[in-house]
Amino acid sequence: MKIPGSPENEIEKAAEKSLETFGLADNSSTSYELSVGSVVSPIHRGVESACFNVDVDGKALFLKVRYPDMSRFFDEGAVYTETL
Repeated sequence: MKIPGSPENEIEKAAEKSLETFGLADNSSTSYELSVGSVVSPIHRGVESACFNVDVDGKALFLKVRYPDMSRFFDEGAVYTETL
């Protein structure tokens, strides 16, 4: 798992920004890793987001970060989010 602070690409930067939004990026016990790769499929479900496994103080979380080129297909205002 990777500690926030040294993203290697744009999607990791977006993941770390999401972790910052929830106040998790500065936690010394937060780590993350890519969960599953994108899947080629006749529907968008496997390619619209990058998925990450996140660990915060031993608590397993799942983070889904939408790829920028897919954002036009989604109503972000209708997305449900829950703060920790």
